[in-house]
Amino acid sequence: MNKEIFGVKMNICFSYLYRDAGNFKNFGEANFTNPNEFSLENLSARIKLALLDETYFDAYMVGLPELFFEDYDDELDHDWHEFELLDYVQGNSELVILSSIDDFILRLENNKLT
Repeated sequence: MNKEIFGVKMNICFSYLYRDAGNFKNFGEANFTNPNEFSLENLSARIKLALLDETYFDAYMVGLPELFFEDYDDELDHDWHEFELLDYVQGNSELVILSSIDDFILRLENNKLT
């Protein structure tokens, strides 16, 4: 069930990161609607099934900003990003919503790393 606070439906915040060859990390977030009101547990399980080793995905291929460092070394670094967690986020006029979480999971499934 979708979480509500004071009658306001909550959107889903997808947190992810990029870890370079030196183990330095850049963090990012993307916000999605949850029109089918799936729980965080259900969505997290579906997302993990769509990822390589339940963790890795190509941000560019699924329409998320890439979090590479400026000193990206293509001989040492890689293109994979890591799923961190899902959380609820309150919708407001400043919140940028990319799409529904269902559409995003479909993009993950269609672009699964092998």
